[in-house]
Amino acid sequence: MKRLISTLLAALMLLSLVACGSSAPSDDTQEPSEPVIEEEEVKEEVEFYEVKGVRYPAALGAPVLGEAAAELVNSVSFSEAARAIANVGDAYYYLAACEPFNQPHEISKAFIDLLVSDYDEVGLIFMERIDNGYCVSYVKSDGNYYPFDPFSMADAWTLNPQYDCISDASLDALGEKLMKTCPYNANRDPMTTWWYETLEAYSKEENEIITRLCTPQYTEQEINQWVADGLTLEEWADKITIPADAVQLLWAINYREKEYHDNAGLHDASMGGYWGGCWNAQTVFVHQSGNCGGTSNIINYLLAGDFDGQGYVEYGTAFGGHIFNYFVIDGVYVMCDFVGTPGVDLFAKGTPRDPCTNAYVVQISETPQEFAEWYMTKSRFADAFTDPNSEFYLYNFFMYPYEGTKIPKGHDMYSEQTKFDNVVWDVLPEQYKDIITILYERESYPIRFAPIPDKSTWPAEIR
Repeated sequence: MKRLISTLLAALMLLSLVACGSSAPSDDTQEPSEPVIEEEEVKEEVEFYEVKGVRYPAALGAPVLGEAAAELVNSVSFSEAARAIANVGDAYYYLAACEPFNQPHEISKAFIDLLVSDYDEVGLIFMERIDNGYCVSYVKSDGNYYPFDPFSMADAWTLNPQYDCISDASLDALGEKLMKTCPYNANRDPMTTWWYETLEAYSKEENEIITRLCTPQYTEQEINQWVADGLTLEEWADKITIPADAVQLLWAINYREKEYHDNAGLHDASMGGYWGGCWNAQTVFVHQSGNCGGTSNIINYLLAGDFDGQGYVEYGTAFGGHIFNYFVIDGVYVMCDFVGTPGVDLFAKGTPRDPCTNAYVVQISETPQEFAEWYMTKSRFADAFTDPNSEFYLYNFFMYPYEGTKIPKGHDMYSEQTKFDNVVWDVLPEQYKDIITILYERESYPIRFAPIPDKSTWPAEIR
């Protein structure tokens, strides 16, 4: 085009010279003109897409919904949004429109939940040192692993600019790279350990169950109005039939998880031991707080009779243990943990999670034994469960149906094995032996059953 313009200008100048009486050059002194070639527009190849200030490789797909993904936040449940979202870009658009997240693990888990069926593999990568820890997501596509840090949308960390370019065909190699690239502590010290957790895709039927559990039936305004009306716990139990609304209620009363000081002791001098029971649902409701056991109690109370079955999953470790809920729906077991998922603060300070996310769904399994195998081998705690030096060293794993409150657990102060504060957490009530399903007990540390005082003599707050 530039050559064509030059040729036209030369012709005009020649005409001007002729008009002014100048002699034109002879034909044999002119250089032959070159053919004019129209330049074709070359499309620039895109290497990265950028969404809300976060870049990701174009190989993982351009956003399809774009800004429209944000509209899903208030129009459909999280599970329905996950079915509509099919790539990294749209997941970023969606999460940017959600309420702020408290922890890196929280938003990273939501990120992979949105994409679990859209890539070859998705999961979480945890990095830690003694005084610092962090979590990012990863996706696998066409043989390569790519890390993502959706928490960076909150401007909580300043990432190495090379972070956008990291990928590797080996997840182990990727983890080592991230140890040097991802956020550091205040002293800029690198992380020292890392591990990963792969998320397995749910089937269509399982996703339908998750949608049922995690889609509120009531609006936030309705819940707040009933709180203002002063409904009793019994009246709440009549209204609430799914976990999402139980979560909404606990937020509305400003419920907060308490790690300690909400258990009641039960002593039995004839045995020379000590039993501990968690606050029952009514006590938890009055105090608006509870530890894992107390939270499991109030959740089970609110949802009593709304499923084919329900109860408690419990395990003992060197530190003490943990308790959460299970529900039986259409013959399958849905395990839900409302306070014990690492980094997911449903009832901590700050903005709580959306109740229609599946943050509290741990796993769906055909049988309790299938879940126990998954939890002990593939959950975040799997390595610690087998490490004798870890506070999460696993002693036992069991479950039992809901019968009004959590079953007390005890320790024998005169046991020869001393694992924690000179006691062993391995004693369960003999009168409940028939309803307890033991999923695992360490061979050198078997569960022992012993009689305890009649339930009517227990402290009122744990009955």
